[in-house]
Amino acid sequence: MVDSLAGPPTQESTSRAVEQVQDESDRAAPDDEPETEAAGTMTAEWRNLDPRVVAYWRFKGIPLWLTILAGAAVGGGLLSARTAVPSSVVLTVWTLLAAFAVFDVFWLPRRRFAAFRYRLGEGFFELCYGIFWRVAVMIPIRRIQHVDLRESPWDRRFGLARIEIFTAGTRNASHEIPGLARETAAQLRRDLVAAADQDAV
Repeated sequence: MVDSLAGPPTQESTSRAVEQVQDESDRAAPDDEPETEAAGTMTAEWRNLDPRVVAYWRFKGIPLWLTILAGAAVGGGLLSARTAVPSSVVLTVWTLLAAFAVFDVFWLPRRRFAAFRYRLGEGFFELCYGIFWRVAVMIPIRRIQHVDLRESPWDRRFGLARIEIFTAGTRNASHEIPGLARETAAQLRRDLVAAADQDAV
């Protein structure tokens, strides 16, 4: 009876009612995107070595192969002069050796760099490396005993460092991550030590 006496609803009252219904539906509706765990907890991103390690490996390989090829040339010349071994055979062997040297110095470092990666996750540290024979190593954080940061004179020349992880109760007691930038190596060492200390608590 009261409603009938109030008369028809006005346009203003109708719009307020519509807005109220929309507000209530917005509060009641769940979020479209559920909350997810922050990145870098259970599954961390894979990281590569520093690109300068390619030049570092080539720099180390060139003097070695020059020495080997020079020794092979001298030895092959003496062998051909003093024995019945044809010089063509010596030349063929030396050419094959030189081809392998080019392969080892210029092709392998780039492929080795692309194949090596690592990541630090929650409770584990994982390595993957190898070109023809792939190796995947997962190290439980609780097994890490200590972590060393090493720099040879050649490492320092290229601004690089290497991390060596020593573990307990495993077949391979140590694992090395070469070719890291100094700052990256120092930070990785701190992260590994902090993770091991936290896991031990």
